[in-house]
Amino acid sequence: MLLTLFRSQQFALTRTFSRDAALLNAYNQRYLGLRAVPVAAITGTVGRSDLCVPSRMAAFQATHRFQGIIRAMARGDGLPPVDLYLLDGHYYIRDGHHRVVAARELGILDIDARVIECLPSSAVPAAAWHRARAAFERETGLPGLHVRRPDGYDLLRRQIAEHGWYLGERGQAPRSFVEAAARWEREIYHPVVAELDRRGVLTRMPDLTTTELYLAVCDHKWFRSERLERDVGFTAAVASFARMHRHPWLEGLSDWLVRGWAALVRGLTGWGFDVSLPS
Repeated sequence: MLLTLFRSQQFALTRTFSRDAALLNAYNQRYLGLRAVPVAAITGTVGRSDLCVPSRMAAFQATHRFQGIIRAMARGDGLPPVDLYLLDGHYYIRDGHHRVVAARELGILDIDARVIECLPSSAVPAAAWHRARAAFERETGLPGLHVRRPDGYDLLRRQIAEHGWYLGERGQAPRSFVEAAARWEREIYHPVVAELDRRGVLTRMPDLTTTELYLAVCDHKWFRSERLERDVGFTAAVASFARMHRHPWLEGLSDWLVRGWAALVRGLTGWGFDVSLPS
């Protein structure tokens, strides 16, 4: 019983494509091809709005078909790619709901998908994300980094430029920005991600993509360096970040206690108060 209280909330999709496409006037499309997509960024559905309700998602996961697919994925059986729409940084499932939810349940970080990008009207702010993503991939040759924060691709591009400058100072100047990006990915990005994986952080924070976690570590590194008035380095920053997120169930317990206390007060006195917690 106690374990049930400490579990994170039941996973459910949160977005419906028809509504979001209409809001953003996103009716132009282009095919991006087959690529590995972070499961954390698959938050919407095309035609299965029932799965946005946690209780309906729980019933969906109890079906024989879902249980068969999750067993097959756990065994490592080869399954066909899913089909997704990409809009404003979020992926929407066109085909493959069972496979995506099973991947999420198993803690799989990336899934193969055929992706169609849906382009918003240039008049809406969401169009800026699509331009930033396309420009980043074109200039760096790195299609596998997915970040939804508005300044995310600018931050990554700045890091690549700084790493290229650092290599030049050591007499190893890259011949192009694409080469600098490849060196940065190999020498900076991948080692940080590997350390996050080794410490179990990637699976403890399933709502963030790997690249978003990397940028969170960068933010943490900057704040710690400012506070200590010295560069703490990535190794110490990752260790500190991992310690901060070692027990994510504490946040769920705190949320449950606060909301339970509020319900008790309302039941006894009829008086209510705002218990909304920061997201």
